[in-house]
Amino acid sequence: GVAYMRLEQEVAVAGVKGARDDETDYISIGASYNLGPGIKMFGGLQVYDFQDSTGGAGAAVAAEAENTVGMIGTKFSF
Repeated sequence: GVAYMRLEQEVAVAGVKGARDDETDYISIGASYNLGPGIKMFGGLQVYDFQDSTGGAGAAVAAEAENTVGMIGTKFSF
């Protein structure tokens, strides 16, 4: 499966709504595969990108964050 999300939030600066925006991008990819009866492998990757623009008007971006999470696993069912 694949998922994508983009979020924008208006931030009021000096009482002016929408002067700056916080932005978040999220991407997720996952898959599973049956190796045989009762044995399944799975894995996924998630990527987050956040930009916080809470600084004053004309100021540089206050904070940014990028995260990448990967996972793999095996499920046994009896």
